[in-house]
Amino acid sequence: MNQVPITQLTSAKMRSKYFTVKAYPKLSDFKARELNDDHRELPVEAENLPANLVGTMVDLLTRAYLFSYSDTFMTATLGWEAYKLVYHAPDDGLLDNAIKKAFAYHAGQTAIDDLPRDFFEAGEILAGLENVYRSGRVFGEIQPRIDDETIDHVKIMLERADEFFKQYGQPTQINFHVQSPALGLFGDGDYLNAEHLIDFKVSKHTPRGKIDSRLQVVLYYILGKASGRYPEFETVKDFIFFNPRINTVETASIDCISDLLKEQVDAAVTKLDKESGFQIHG
Repeated sequence: MNQVPITQLTSAKMRSKYFTVKAYPKLSDFKARELNDDHRELPVEAENLPANLVGTMVDLLTRAYLFSYSDTFMTATLGWEAYKLVYHAPDDGLLDNAIKKAFAYHAGQTAIDDLPRDFFEAGEILAGLENVYRSGRVFGEIQPRIDDETIDHVKIMLERADEFFKQYGQPTQINFHVQSPALGLFGDGDYLNAEHLIDFKVSKHTPRGKIDSRLQVVLYYILGKASGRYPEFETVKDFIFFNPRINTVETASIDCISDLLKEQVDAAVTKLDKESGFQIHG
């Protein structure tokens, strides 16, 4: 069986095998605006944790705190199993305690400024375990070391995420899954609602500046609409990149998908499905 994740297909190493430069969604298709008048800079250099770990924390804590999304820590749970194997660690409750603390506080009940240190320490532990699973590597003992300034930055990004969803609508689907008919191509997107396909990126760079990011959202849309699994794909009007670190919203109409790109996506899906080893029934 050969299954290719969307993130692999759109990587610089692979995408040129399936897509021509003329087919890529253009940078100019995405229009950027600041979410609000909050211009506070959140430099990664001021944080005592790696930027990718902070990004994962913000992503996970947004889902847990704002939406109480029950499957938020599924990947972290898989990372915990890998961690235990490497360190021969006993099942001492580290994972369960972290999940309990991360779900103990909810928007509307506890203000972001009132969130305690143990909430962010739990987020750090769970983000570390998620990164263990995604990277396939264990870098060291999982224990919290987040400092006050990093906590302040995470709080600000949670405030910005809260404001974003107030402006653009609450998600009706979180961590939505798309796949081609014979499972040759698959991926998990961040958020859907009736009008928007939302990609949540925590980075010091603009998401629309990366070709792979622009291609990914198009593939999520094309595969999602074809599958008929989520009704939102019948009404979605635009793609949104939201980056709470730089407080920007970058939006493109779904009409930016060219006929050439649709043809090349169809060709890629046909080839990858043929190579998948699965049979299409129906």
